[in-house]
Amino acid sequence: MIGVGKRLIADETVKRTACDRCDTEESLTVKVYSKFFMLKILPFALNREIYVDCSSCKRVESNIAVFPRRTQDRIEAITDDAKHPWYLYLGYVIITGALLIGIIAKQ
Repeated sequence: MIGVGKRLIADETVKRTACDRCDTEESLTVKVYSKFFMLKILPFALNREIYVDCSSCKRVESNIAVFPRRTQDRIEAITDDAKHPWYLYLGYVIITGALLIGIIAKQ
């Protein structure tokens, strides 16, 4: 299994905010996905993908810059809290450990 995948790590409604298109209160939902690369059984965290959708007008945005500044701040607060799961860093730890053992064993 080699390839790129993504998992939902946050799904939260933006509080005290209205959609700037349809003006519906608290209809914006932020979904944050953790994007990762799998190399057999070794996962490597890559980046996060952010989607903001409105449950009222069905608007979906991946670029938060199109929202007003106050809404952007609230979206960024939600995305800052969304972290990659710890196990997505195992690939980096195992590869680094193998390299260090190889260097020490050579000496």
